[in-house]
Amino acid sequence: MRGWKNPALAWTVALVIMVGSTLFSAHHALSAWSAQVASVYQNGVEGDGLGIAGDLAARLEDSYNLVVVARRYLPEEGAIADVLYAREALSSAQGPAAQSLANDALTEAVTALYQALEAEPLTDKDETYRRGLYADLSARNQTIRNDGYNALAQEFNAVLEEFPAGLLAGLTGIAPAEYFQ
Repeated sequence: MRGWKNPALAWTVALVIMVGSTLFSAHHALSAWSAQVASVYQNGVEGDGLGIAGDLAARLEDSYNLVVVARRYLPEEGAIADVLYAREALSSAQGPAAQSLANDALTEAVTALYQALEAEPLTDKDETYRRGLYADLSARNQTIRNDGYNALAQEFNAVLEEFPAGLLAGLTGIAPAEYFQ
């Protein structure tokens, strides 16, 4: 009990408690905001499930459906294999930045397959599928480009660049949000 009568010890304990509570509060607030940014990537700005992740899942499905049509006309190697490879890369990509790169590769592979099918004598039904699937794939990319995720990530990252949030984020392990670009 005698140690508490020491003013230096009392000030040290008070300072440790203040710093600890500041770090705890900063971590809690910044991690909640970081989780909100991640949620927007998955569930959309409105929380309605219309986020980038859902658009990517739809692109994976539509690109496979284009492969199903292409298998009726083209050999498995070449453009079909390229789409399948790009699909696998997108499926296994982790994080917005890696998924963005993989999505770009899928777009290139799908475009090449779409163009390769253009030279084939497709049935009217398959031509309708080809055009419709490519239009859907392109529309999903446009939706992704207009998604509000990157703006929210930019706002979060801008706060992390300011003092004291940047310092507190670094001390508490909060990382900047990845952009989908």
